[in-house]
Amino acid sequence: MARYFPQLASGATVQFPLRRTSRWRTIATESADGRRIKAADDRSPMVAWRCVYRALSDQETEHIKNFFLSCGGRLLEFTFADPTDNLLKWSEDFSKASWERPPWGHVEPGGEDPQGGQGAWRLTNSGVAPAKFSQSVALPGYYSCTFSVYVRSATEGWIRLVRSADGAEDSTDLRVDTAWKRAVFRTQLTVSGEASVFACELEAGKTVEVFGAQVEAQPNPSTYKRTFSHGGLYSQCRFARDELQIVCQGPDDHDVTLDLESPWHP
Repeated sequence: MARYFPQLASGATVQFPLRRTSRWRTIATESADGRRIKAADDRSPMVAWRCVYRALSDQETEHIKNFFLSCGGRLLEFTFADPTDNLLKWSEDFSKASWERPPWGHVEPGGEDPQGGQGAWRLTNSGVAPAKFSQSVALPGYYSCTFSVYVRSATEGWIRLVRSADGAEDSTDLRVDTAWKRAVFRTQLTVSGEASVFACELEAGKTVEVFGAQVEAQPNPSTYKRTFSHGGLYSQCRFARDELQIVCQGPDDHDVTLDLESPWHP
């Protein structure tokens, strides 16, 4: 059974400021005549996070402590959703295999995006039934998430943002017009499972331009981050130390410091 790093009562996984460090290793060989040959070790890149929590409740502190013990400290892996990144893959290319759509759903480059680039995509539903343009993220349904995407359309209408997991579904309808706006969907289901599917659903015959799809494991959206073949989900994360630093400041008031690390590409 997969393990997932716990969220706080607020729905966030960490508190800011957060320190995130990327590490690479260089292999060096020195020959008998003194020459040195250096090369990057592609198998060794690591990413690490130092998480410092303040004013945690008894329940939140116990939750983190129990999760640490269940992992055996550094022993077992778990999934960590990087709060500084976008959990979706190919956030600006809906033609990639990571994005699923029905046969009557069509995608094509849409031209200028709200940030002044050319990253927009045009989604078209040419059928008579709703069409979902979706991507699966390996997070359980009970995780608090925010799904956001910039949208506009030549004609006024609606776009539905949907999250489904383990047979349950949550959705919201948002009005679309000729001006770019960021559609935001805060969602949390009551089911478990090991994957959540996030989708943009269009009405029959509708065409909508979209840009900057983003999923984050927190209750509010942050600045958009572009992604390619990898999102910010790390399934081989571990605690970097065999100890937690917990300081009790008073009743129901605790400070916790912990370190996490993971291979660069999970």
